[in-house]
Amino acid sequence: MLRRGTLVVLLAVALVGVGTPGWADDPIGPIDCNRTPNDPYCDVLAPAPGAPGGPGGGGGVQPCRGPSGAVVACFVDGRGWLWADDCYYLRGNLADPPPTTEAGAWYLRSCLQVDGSIGPSSWAWVAQSVQARISLPSMLGRLAVSRLRLALPVIRVNPAPPTPQVVQVPTWLWLEAAGWGQRSATAAVPGLSVTATATPVRVDWVTGDGARVTCAGPGTPWREGMNPAARPPCGHTYTVASATAEQPHRTYTVQATVSWQVRWAGGGASGGVPDMQTTAATALLVVRAGGINTTGAAR
Repeated sequence: MLRRGTLVVLLAVALVGVGTPGWADDPIGPIDCNRTPNDPYCDVLAPAPGAPGGPGGGGGVQPCRGPSGAVVACFVDGRGWLWADDCYYLRGNLADPPPTTEAGAWYLRSCLQVDGSIGPSSWAWVAQSVQARISLPSMLGRLAVSRLRLALPVIRVNPAPPTPQVVQVPTWLWLEAAGWGQRSATAAVPGLSVTATATPVRVDWVTGDGARVTCAGPGTPWREGMNPAARPPCGHTYTVASATAEQPHRTYTVQATVSWQVRWAGGGASGGVPDMQTTAATALLVVRAGGINTTGAAR
């Protein structure tokens, strides 16, 4: 039986009954999925809200479970998706004004009983901040995000070490192409899967001499026959040597940080998280060459 207007609540429920970090805690944890950066795809079998344990290696998709631990449907026609508070939610279009100024939407809320039956439905105003934490698609999206495999950048330069870089001669900077491209991960429960996709959008270089360079892509590899004095699409020209007479082997530490734009989608919902980063570093020896300069004076 649908009760309209008799129970209007602003939901602020917490995640309950979930025993794995990444559900009850912040699901966006370390980038892992067994750390195999050469494999761009990762399938994750997710625990259902209310189910103990976590995504295991048992091989099967974990079912949704009710408050007693019994297996229940993740989706019920006319009731919607099961959320983390053991209630089904179906978005509606109730015309009543919301009980708060916070953005959100009206949902029909139908909660599971201990005996496995579904109780009567009532209207509930669900704030957007709550939706993002407890709706099943959002939870799966955040779990999928936490399991993305993001390739570590592999730095390449020209001249290639151990050949030193030369003051006033452009140094070409780029990343290996194999590490540049979209990465995906999918989390699923019966009847619903959500996929997170990470797209590399830029590289921020710290060159070690105080300069910073931002490139929109991985950079252009140096090829034999290119003009060594040409300005690279992504690169840096050193003006001060790292090596000195007293420290002929001193180097600059060059660091490349890739920023990944991350979005998830599935179950009629979508969202994103703040950009993720992967970082690598290498050492470059930079020397003076008296016969090469742009000022007419020996360096």
